Amino acid sequence: MRCSTAILVSLTLAFLLAAEYGAPAAVEHGMQPIGYRGVPSQAPPNTLAGLRGAIALGQDLVVVTLRTTADGKIVDLHAATLDAGTDGHGPVTAATLAQVRRLTAGAAGERVPLFAEELALAKGRIKLLADLKAADPLEALWLVEQFDMVGEVVFCGSREALAALRRANPKVKTAAAPPAPKVRRGGAQEPAPEPPPVARPRADAGRVKIIAHRGYKKIAPQNTLLSARAAIAIGLDYIEVDLRSTGDGRLIDMHNDDVDKTTNGHGLARALRYAQIRALDGGSWFGPQFKGARVPLFGEVLALAKGRAGCYLDWKDADPKPAVRLLQAFDMTRDVLVHADPGTCRQVRALDRTIPLMPGADNADGVRALGAALHPEVIELRWTSFSPESAQACRDAGIIPGTSFAGGRGDTPEDVRRAVGAGLQIIETDEPEMFLEVLASLQPAGG
Repeated sequence: MRCSTAILVSLTLAFLLAAEYGAPAAVEHGMQPIGYRGVPSQAPPNTLAGLRGAIALGQDLVVVTLRTTADGKIVDLHAATLDAGTDGHGPVTAATLAQVRRLTAGAAGERVPLFAEELALAKGRIKLLADLKAADPLEALWLVEQFDMVGEVVFCGSREALAALRRANPKVKTAAAPPAPKVRRGGAQEPAPEPPPVARPRADAGRVKIIAHRGYKKIAPQNTLLSARAAIAIGLDYIEVDLRSTGDGRLIDMHNDDVDKTTNGHGLARALRYAQIRALDGGSWFGPQFKGARVPLFGEVLALAKGRAGCYLDWKDADPKPAVRLLQAFDMTRDVLVHADPGTCRQVRALDRTIPLMPGADNADGVRALGAALHPEVIELRWTSFSPESAQACRDAGIIPGTSFAGGRGDTPEDVRRAVGAGLQIIETDEPEMFLEVLASLQPAGG
């Protein structure tokens, strides 16, 4: 088991470096190749596969066509009906996102993408021309602003829509209509960056949920897309996101309140603009091979995790309103756990009652108090003061009991066996390999 884990770690690390640092192909001087809805000759139009293809071809800009579903989510679909680009039927505006995402978009496995997913993939790699067919222009602009991409997205649409955008943000770029499509001369160069990570199946799936503390930080820099990818690749259930706001209101994943420990910069995250933080090297401190790793936006982590892992949100210093709004834009309100103080938990719950809460408690009395005040889905029991009575208090209240071994609060095989034996169902760890091996050893023969 240890040998296979070591091999997996080595292969995972090699893949991660290629995925994170694979740069778009160089574009010939003077050319401005435009991908019309991706690369239709190579991948279904208006899909993430098409967008990756445009990046691999070295195109400068790709057209995305924005429409809004019945439940207010912005997706990329060219036609007003589902019949043209998917195996579905009827108007896009009459279908919920869940209904749209169940459809096949032109090829087996391809789905209709959210605009938020496209922004996360395109950032720093290719510009987007957002054709506002039937989407709220201000909601689309808000998403662009959250990804700090006002200079990388050009909007086109009705005169009224473009005027509204310019009033909201004078720096926004607009065009009267999409330009004629062009293609780059020459063949494809390298595969598109950031292929979706594929999780390793786990025999114990559903028994105990594992939270990767700051990602898989033993093999990649903490709180980066690299460590998040690594956690997904070995089949962990949740990635911890340390949620903070920058000085200009962008949401990032960073544990410390300053950038000094994990980047080559200095100062408080709250005092720096996101562009300043983005320019920092967030990987060299961990190893020279990680030079150039960036502090990720919350939206980038959500895009990576969507459909692959949940996010455990350790609420450090962030405004709940934009955080909840991003979760809603990604349709991931049920895919997270909010670990925060009672006041923040109340704010989150007031904004969206579907978001699961996971506050912390020291003992059975604390469990009962939190249960009465917040009605959380999960409670994180302090491992240093854990007792079976506190776990039972959770179960009596219909609350899932969990804990954290991270930060030196345990994380030994004995701790795992004791926690699993006590019925704890969601556990955070710094030692995912060890945790998985112990869980495998606890599996019944043939189970």
